[in-house]
Amino acid sequence: MKKPQKILTAAILAVLTLASAVCAPLAEGRGIVVAELLNIRVTPSKDAQVAGRLTYGAEVGVIDAKEGWYQISYGGGDTGWVVEDYIKADFDVVQATADNVNVRKSPSTDAPVVRQINKFDRYMVVGSFNDWFKIKLENYETGWVNDQFAIVTGTLSKGVMDGVDTRSQSTIGGINEPKRAASKMAIKGNNVNFRSMPDLDSEIVLTLSNDDVVTVMEYLGEWRRVKTSDGAVGYINKTFLKEIVPVQVQVSQPASGQGAAVNAKSAKKTEASNSPKKVDASKPSGGDSSKSGSKLVTYAKQFIGIRYKWGGTTTKGFDCSGFTQYIMRHYGANIARISRDQAQGGTPVKKENLRVGDLVFFTRSASNRTINHVGIYIGSGNFIHSSSGGGGKGVTISNLNSGSYAKRYTCARRYLNNAP
Repeated sequence: MKKPQKILTAAILAVLTLASAVCAPLAEGRGIVVAELLNIRVTPSKDAQVAGRLTYGAEVGVIDAKEGWYQISYGGGDTGWVVEDYIKADFDVVQATADNVNVRKSPSTDAPVVRQINKFDRYMVVGSFNDWFKIKLENYETGWVNDQFAIVTGTLSKGVMDGVDTRSQSTIGGINEPKRAASKMAIKGNNVNFRSMPDLDSEIVLTLSNDDVVTVMEYLGEWRRVKTSDGAVGYINKTFLKEIVPVQVQVSQPASGQGAAVNAKSAKKTEASNSPKKVDASKPSGGDSSKSGSKLVTYAKQFIGIRYKWGGTTTKGFDCSGFTQYIMRHYGANIARISRDQAQGGTPVKKENLRVGDLVFFTRSASNRTINHVGIYIGSGNFIHSSSGGGGKGVTISNLNSGSYAKRYTCARRYLNNAP
């Protein structure tokens, strides 16, 4: 009679072991605290007891997600819940490798199926157990997929991140995937396959030649979603893409009648995008096309990706005028704090006479001409600024002559006569 009892005991222990493993911290996302002081709560509720606090820059593991909250591990293995807005986190992304893949309630083939997903569907991984991925579905639901039918294709960043708007488009199920600013790149090699999906088994739509230029629209691990000059959209392995090297140009300076050679290296530093552009030689000496201002551009660009923070004046977060004040102060110009006040100082500048380092101002709308935004001109029609648009993208680069900025542009002021 003892044998059945031993079998029953062993079975119970096995169940308890599986349950504890599933409930224990899983394979984690990696996170950094981006709040000055962040409360850790025992349950995902602002009314829950505070179990501890973390300060800016603290590293944590992210082990689950639920309705705007992350469950984190920290310290010596303690766990708790924090508001997800205050964590910059990186997660693996998996892609289904077949159609009608079962997503189950728990990591077992005997568990109920909560839904099915299809080939090329992608989801954020919030945990794992043995050969199972725990994925985040829509509406904060989660499920388990066996790794026989899903592969890791890349990493997803959520929260405040460098140069990325994290709320721009939903191409990963259940979440908003970050969308980097589109950039131009060139094809490296001949007969490069341009595929219908980010998979070596997918259809080859066409082949591209060396130095063909494409626009990179999305970053997917080893793959890039790109658009050709003809408007076709498909996927190329990142191995076959290279940076575009700006060509050497000769710039004439109307003031003196003498040209200033700009080599590829300096042109690259002053270029506001990854695509080579012709320099406008009609700009005055010291302006858009000269070496003047290259140091300012390089200095300002290092802050790209710092979050937008209303009232912010430091590298922990800038609003638009806080950013311009910060940059101008670095170069010895003490300017007003508010954008509409900044628009009253300095020297007025016509749009056609803009130079690198000039402040450019924008109104609330085409009809409401109250100034409410400011940036710094960096050449080639572009300006750098701290933007609250698109979910709060932070310090970024935009073009004066595109979108709403073209309609809202109102004036410019020069505080630096010779920008470094």
